[in-house]
Amino acid sequence: MGLLHPFCAESGEMINLHKSFVKFSPNTPQDYNEALGCSLRLRVAPSFGSYLGLPMDLGRSKVNDFGFLIDKVAALLASFASLRLSAAAKLIIINSILVASFNHVLSVFKIPSTICSHIDNLLARFWWRSSVGSKGLALRSASLLHLPKGLGGLGIRNIGCFNSALLARQGDRMSHNPQLLVSRLLFSKYPTRRSRPELRILRSSWGCRSLQVGFSTLASGTMWKVGIGSQVRILADTWVPNGPPTLREGVSESNLPNHVSSLIDPRSNAWDTVKVHRMFDAVMAVRILALERPSQRMDDFFYWKHTRDGIFLTKSAYTSLVCATSHRSGTDLVFPQWWRRFWGLPLLPKWKVFGWKLLRNALPVAAVLIQRGISVDPLCSFCHVEEETVGHLFRDCEVVKHLFLRSSLAFSLHDLSAQSFQIWLVDVISTFSSSKDWNSLTSLFALLWVIWISINNFRFRWQSLVSEDVLVLASSWVIRCQEAQRFVVAINRPLTRIPSGLFGSTFLLSGDSSRSLEFCVILDSSWSVRDNTAGVGWVFRTPDSSLFLGGGARATCASSAIHAELLAC
Repeated sequence: MGLLHPFCAESGEMINLHKSFVKFSPNTPQDYNEALGCSLRLRVAPSFGSYLGLPMDLGRSKVNDFGFLIDKVAALLASFASLRLSAAAKLIIINSILVASFNHVLSVFKIPSTICSHIDNLLARFWWRSSVGSKGLALRSASLLHLPKGLGGLGIRNIGCFNSALLARQGDRMSHNPQLLVSRLLFSKYPTRRSRPELRILRSSWGCRSLQVGFSTLASGTMWKVGIGSQVRILADTWVPNGPPTLREGVSESNLPNHVSSLIDPRSNAWDTVKVHRMFDAVMAVRILALERPSQRMDDFFYWKHTRDGIFLTKSAYTSLVCATSHRSGTDLVFPQWWRRFWGLPLLPKWKVFGWKLLRNALPVAAVLIQRGISVDPLCSFCHVEEETVGHLFRDCEVVKHLFLRSSLAFSLHDLSAQSFQIWLVDVISTFSSSKDWNSLTSLFALLWVIWISINNFRFRWQSLVSEDVLVLASSWVIRCQEAQRFVVAINRPLTRIPSGLFGSTFLLSGDSSRSLEFCVILDSSWSVRDNTAGVGWVFRTPDSSLFLGGGARATCASSAIHAELLAC
């Protein structure tokens, strides 16, 4: 305490002893802890607790230290369990609420793989199950769910890969901002990490080990851009795309120069073609000579190889990590470019997820349930003739073909039996989207959606299938989708002018603070059901007279009259 008083006197700061405490090592005797705490007039605490949700002191068991993340996710899932959410809504909740609730923890510490796997299982079970009491039946692998949407997955966060990507972002931030305090401390203590970030630090804290994971992820995705070549090692560093350099037969590594600068002509600053062909095989020599050379001499530098501009992005790091850990089938019939166009189609979000399930054979039809060991009737619930598969139920069944022929879609019998269902569906969606025939695309998904609703009504509610009722229900879903599309267009439409009759002003009401004066605020709004435009306005007035002191108004868009009233508030 004798040291603290001069510090407070010099700095002008005061220490609040009521908020302060002292923590001792576990090896310190208990009686000594109490005696020293009394002499310091401070309470003794067993741990530092947490700061902004992060544990301040970690023990030997990191699983126990980070177990609170499982409890946090389980509590949030319990709050959403009673809501009847669609699969599309669950995707938004998982990524935007559940995972985002502990992003700050993932950005600082490396979470143990046991915790990450447990959270992944909780999120996957939440997405697959259809009710509170059910456990959910996973019809596709978790690695497919974790793939980004543009690669044929659903984009559900893989916690382990996302954790490594966020830590890599911290490493990139420290590498490009050496003036930061944490960067100065780290690079001063370990100066070799500035040029060799992949080197490991032995006997370090868990926070430092977490940064090492980030630096390792960063090093696996960075490459050298060769300038003068004095910093780039020929065999030890990554500077040639698509793999390390391979030497020519008969060339020994001991006779090879160390750095890439020996492969550059110092006069022309171009590749020395003779040396390159003499040291490397024909394929590798062509790849090296194809590397762009700068027009003038410049230093070597790192760049991120997973983006076009070479700048690190967390999204690209996460995508590369997920693709490295997932087991993707080489016989995938749908290309990534098609998936990116599919998720951008003007359809209801639940229809897009439903289309993904159709193409991924992830619907609980009879054939899929039998493969999972569930005893059900294998025959189609409509025709009771053939096995109920996704292709048969949604196209090849005679009852469903009759529905297609009676719908507004101009399909013939030949169009409905040309090829496998997945290829057929991809071709039909591509044809409608390329011609921008959004009405036919909407009618197609409405009919497929209603067929699935009808089969569930037949199974669980014993409702018979009536063609007229199915077509009428499909027409109602088409109208709902078109209304949603018009609302999205209205929301995204820029407001070029304020409608006549509305005014916009800013008023500052102030006066003598010792004088009591009351104001009344009157709010109102109007909403057009035709194009979802709205106007909101407000005025200030004194409660005992009709004198208006000021006000304002603005034009906006709203989904309903209640929405417009809320915007006015």
